[in-house]
Amino acid sequence: MKSTSEILKEIAEGFGGTAPNAFRVLSRSDAAVRAFHAMMSELSSTTLTDIDREVIAIAVAMENDCQYCTTAHEKIAKRCGASEADIDAIISNNRPLEARSHMLVNLVNKLYQKSGRIDQLDLADLAIFDISEPELLEIIMYVSAYQALSFVTNNWGTPIDPQFR
Repeated sequence: MKSTSEILKEIAEGFGGTAPNAFRVLSRSDAAVRAFHAMMSELSSTTLTDIDREVIAIAVAMENDCQYCTTAHEKIAKRCGASEADIDAIISNNRPLEARSHMLVNLVNKLYQKSGRIDQLDLADLAIFDISEPELLEIIMYVSAYQALSFVTNNWGTPIDPQFR
């Protein structure tokens, strides 16, 4: 089992040498940082693209009114190649132009509106994009992970890192 300092070092390597403040807050609990890191490490091998993951993260941040997460994932999404128009649309509570991003934002919104439940109409919408059952489960797990991080950063008043400004 990795130690908190090993996890923070690994995370820092992915962010230019400095672990983001959100992870520093999580590291106040060894169990919390290990759990989040383990979940995100496992989910990194999904069929979801980097842009998909960042669209989900921004949509969750908007649902949770998390300025830290919105700002951080906006920058990360741009680095992943998401269009500024789509990012701006999500942040202004409009719908992205890119169809798959639009579908992901709608799905996140529905999960929040319906207490995590999706119905047959929602499943039919997902079928248009060939979203498989395993992929839907991965999307739901990403929503859960980003929701937890939003709760942490909102409750601890986590300052936005310089690399995300």
